[in-house]
Amino acid sequence: MLEIIIIWRLTKYIGTLATQKGLKKLGYQIMAVILWISGEIVGGFLGGIVFKSIDSFWLNYATALVGAILGSSIAFLIMKILPNQELPDQNVIAPSQEKSSGTRKFARSAWIPAFVILCSTSFCLCAGAIDAIKISDKARVQQYVGKPTPIPDKMYVELRTAALHRTASELKLNVDPNSNQPYGVIMDWNIGQATSTIVSFATGDASMYYSTGGGWLNGYAFDKVNSASKQFVTVAGDYVKKLNKVTTFPLPPVGYMRFYIITPQGVYGSGDIDSDTLAKDNINFSSLNDAAQYLIHEISLVPQK
Repeated sequence: MLEIIIIWRLTKYIGTLATQKGLKKLGYQIMAVILWISGEIVGGFLGGIVFKSIDSFWLNYATALVGAILGSSIAFLIMKILPNQELPDQNVIAPSQEKSSGTRKFARSAWIPAFVILCSTSFCLCAGAIDAIKISDKARVQQYVGKPTPIPDKMYVELRTAALHRTASELKLNVDPNSNQPYGVIMDWNIGQATSTIVSFATGDASMYYSTGGGWLNGYAFDKVNSASKQFVTVAGDYVKKLNKVTTFPLPPVGYMRFYIITPQGVYGSGDIDSDTLAKDNINFSSLNDAAQYLIHEISLVPQK
């Protein structure tokens, strides 16, 4: 109810400003309402991203309200910079009054509110579409929460186990055996109906396995995949000291991911990480996840035979 009153007051004031400038107020009033609503939607969308780890209705509503205020501020700014109506100069007698410039005419035309309405609506629709996709993806994962993950395929288990126990000497890498320098990293990501496992080594080799069977091997043969794989291992080096050494390698539950960093001194595990927050024990895994997602992207671009 309060919001309706605010919007009504907003449109009334915008209408007054338009009248003072000799403009048709209806178009600008509609523009103000659209900017308020668009700002509110986009603000709520951005708030959901920034505060996704804090599931609070009031916090999201506050960010939406800030967006609405910013949207209405744009409406006031537009009204401020629009030129006033020109009054004829009574001291000048001419065959015809001097006409406004083309730019001035356009600035006072109905195209301004129409253009602003179109832009704000388009931006709002894009934000809404992205949010809808995110909600759909989350709902798709949530339908598997609480249900047992299908038993992994035998070949998948063998490939994953072999990768976790691969040594630097087997990869022909010159790594100090007494160091914690990573030469491999694995990401397991349980998306509900299956677990996807990404394997990278410092050689540039990369593989992707699916717990339901199938996958992709021999990434070292493709330059961009090779480079992305090495980058994934490099980024993993920033996390070794933050993690604990592990000797068991369970798969994550639905909606979670796990990282295993392979070093000469053993394997370091992250534990279960919420794929929405990408944080655990005050450790932000966004950079490591970004490197993994970039590798997945490069793999997806490789032509399938």
